[in-house]
Amino acid sequence: MPHDPENYITNLKKRIEGVDSLVLPYLQECLQCHLRGNYLASSVMLGVASEATFDLLYNWMLEKDNVTNPELKKRLEKFQNKNDLEGKFDLVYRELDKIKTTFDLEIREIMQTNLNGIFTLIRMQRNDSGHPTGKTVSKDQMLVYLQMFPSYCETVYRILNYLKNSHQKLL
Repeated sequence: MPHDPENYITNLKKRIEGVDSLVLPYLQECLQCHLRGNYLASSVMLGVASEATFDLLYNWMLEKDNVTNPELKKRLEKFQNKNDLEGKFDLVYRELDKIKTTFDLEIREIMQTNLNGIFTLIRMQRNDSGHPTGKTVSKDQMLVYLQMFPSYCETVYRILNYLKNSHQKLL
């Protein structure tokens, strides 16, 4: 439960072995903000943790031999120094969708909901909270986002581990 940050992080680490050290500080900050009732700040920090998690997939795709198609490599590199998270995500998701039939059944079944759906919800809330829109986020909304985040995070890691272990190349 997000009301117990230490156990939340401990349980995430148990669920996802080797969770990236860049994700954890933002997630810890998010949980501390949530505890103090700073839900706008909490949603921004959760969005950053979500982006850091997604960047694991993106950066894997950018590595030297993981993408064999020069056009795809060029499109990935186009986003490398841009602040266009939505465009970057859409490109990566489309490429993963093309090879999803090679994933095990469980990953295929959760990819749309846990990767695309949860990522989009968290990103949209972060954008609403991080820009002067006047929109707020409630305690209950943040509780739901925090409860969904581990499923999103685990899905990213499962896809990434599959790609690494199967030596799947993106065409």
